[in-house]
Amino acid sequence: MSSDVFLNSDIKKSLLKICHLLSELNKPSNEQILSIAHERNLIIKTKLQALFGFKFDNKLDSAIYEMILSHSFKAEQQGPGSFDLCLELIVRMILDDYKISNQLLNDVVSKGATLPTETDIDWLFSTYCSNSDQKLISSLRHALNMSGFGGTVMLEKSFNDIQSIELKNGYTFKVKPSFALNAKFRDVKIVTMDAYVEGVHELSVFLEDAAQTKTPALLFARGFSDDVVHTLKVNYDRGSLKVIPIIVEFSLPGMNTLADISVVSFSDLISTTKGDLVSTAKFSLSPTIQCADVFSDHVVLYSTASNNQVMTHVKHLRDRRELENSDDIASLLDDRIRSLSPKHVVFRISNDKNFVKNSQTVDYVLRAYRSLLLHGTIVHENKKYLNSTFIAANLYANKCVKNFYDLGAAIV
Repeated sequence: MSSDVFLNSDIKKSLLKICHLLSELNKPSNEQILSIAHERNLIIKTKLQALFGFKFDNKLDSAIYEMILSHSFKAEQQGPGSFDLCLELIVRMILDDYKISNQLLNDVVSKGATLPTETDIDWLFSTYCSNSDQKLISSLRHALNMSGFGGTVMLEKSFNDIQSIELKNGYTFKVKPSFALNAKFRDVKIVTMDAYVEGVHELSVFLEDAAQTKTPALLFARGFSDDVVHTLKVNYDRGSLKVIPIIVEFSLPGMNTLADISVVSFSDLISTTKGDLVSTAKFSLSPTIQCADVFSDHVVLYSTASNNQVMTHVKHLRDRRELENSDDIASLLDDRIRSLSPKHVVFRISNDKNFVKNSQTVDYVLRAYRSLLLHGTIVHENKKYLNSTFIAANLYANKCVKNFYDLGAAIV
């Protein structure tokens, strides 16, 4: 028999050993976990990273340990705080002779989740960031109050050691006009093109209509030839034409930006990769938004007509963000959500030695706060939980234990 093949009794023995170990490690006061967390500059809520640092010489022990942590980690992705609860439930069910039950989930249906109150918000802060810097938490609560219902709080690293909060309105995109400009336009036409505009002749019909109506327009494209930029700038300076060429870089973020601007403005994206021609841009068919601010390094669009469409789009991005494991892609999604938030508060965290710890705290609380607003809370055995946390932990705990049962670990 190969050394990598294990008997059912071996699985059960190893499983019980791991569960007893986890029952100790998962205690908040466990010095071993606190030590690892301190060494890695991690706050206690990310102790799952410390837990993943444990190594075993025995392959079976390692496989069982990783399987339990994997299910708990998946639960955490669905509901903030689910990692600890799922781990606790798995250990409890294993040590209680594999009692898998849906009774806890049935409690959610019978009792129902309650809508959040101010008391619930106080509970959330005391539960999810009790050991954090109180000045930081006070600033975060202020930021949440500023954002209001439906608003968004975005995190940024401060350029110095000063913490700040800024309220912003409009959809903000980090794109640049082709010539220096700082202007505000009302009732402005929007055109989005996944293309490079090589000659003025490609836009001749569009520009003629724009000149006749004196209506401003923003052209978002991959790039413009010097001749196109020169022509548009000369006419803008004369006041005969208010058509602004704006460059969206050739990159993955750039492609996403074009798509997001199209959603905000109801613009049909003209793409040469689909066989579209730049000359197909029609002035009369181009959508009009209420207002646009053009700066040297970004553009802010104001449009209320597309609010519902943008909300649906953002929900899709948030769902992807919750499941994303790659930091680079997660950061990209965060930038897109930030751009698509019509009212958002920028919370700039001090760039000091505590930045990593503080940013993790704020991100964790924001996830929990969003879950509280969307799904509410539930009380079980005199203890309050976020509804999403409670459901996710129970679902993945049952799934994990069932997997061990199917492997034959419950056979004596």
